[in-house]
Amino acid sequence: MAMTEGSVTVDATGTASGSGAAKEVFDALDATIDYGTLTGTDLQGARQRTADLANAIAKIIPHITTNGQAVVSTSSTGLQRIPATPLNEDDDCKAPGAEKYLAIQ
Repeated sequence: MAMTEGSVTVDATGTASGSGAAKEVFDALDATIDYGTLTGTDLQGARQRTADLANAIAKIIPHITTNGQAVVSTSSTGLQRIPATPLNEDDDCKAPGAEKYLAIQ
């Protein structure tokens, strides 16, 4: 699944909706905030400020997806390291038999 920036908004009732990293960040932040006795527009405003912060944090996603690099380590388990031509170990490896998921460091 590709990383997406997404966005999050809060409606007049204080209900949040959104997608992507922004919504994930909002959910994480929102779970740690005690809104106490806030109601109505005060609650909506507080949650909208949380959404604004989440949207700002999610702005980094395009930078990561544009500039991130995956590193394949020769010591990683599950990766084939058999040369395409057995006589030359410097040749590119054969393609794996199934997709391999790599972490961006």
